[in-house]
Amino acid sequence: MNKTPTIITFALFLCAIIASSIIFSLGLTNSEIIDALIAVVTSLGALISATFVIFSYLQTNKAFIEAQRPHLLIQIVKDPKSEVVFILYRNITNNRFSDLTISLIATALNREIDLSYLFREKMTMIGQDSRQRIFSSIEELEKHGLDLQNVASGGNEINLFVNYSYTFNDEIDFVPAQKYRWDTKSESWEIR
Repeated sequence: MNKTPTIITFALFLCAIIASSIIFSLGLTNSEIIDALIAVVTSLGALISATFVIFSYLQTNKAFIEAQRPHLLIQIVKDPKSEVVFILYRNITNNRFSDLTISLIATALNREIDLSYLFREKMTMIGQDSRQRIFSSIEELEKHGLDLQNVASGGNEINLFVNYSYTFNDEIDFVPAQKYRWDTKSESWEIR
């Protein structure tokens, strides 16, 4: 929990104690001291209340803004009848993505192969929108000089990193969505 209001309250109490000691040192009459102390205590209560009201407002506003953040669900599914891979992605909120860019990076034998070209950059995706991209992992990686099955059957690990970025509240947000490993037996990507 944020301790800002507590720190401010403590500082206000210190100010009230200092103000009270100054009031006592001024040589005022008893009724003037009581009036001044009532004013200090009233001011202290008002400032503490204002601190918590403003802090609550800021927290509520922050929570509201965060609730507007879109979220993407990405799944990689292999068609059981072929070597075709479906990348299913869905905006699971009612909020729109701006500048959505999906990144797909395969790693094998100390190499990185960027397959992000399979997706259009800086997409706009409205709420609850669902899309898919179909491709052959074996064919796409062969285009980059990687024989997927031979490398994997040789005991080498092949990973696929799925990430996405988008603009929210005028800031770019990067989300490492999922990591997959190629399974030679099922010839499919499995979640790590």
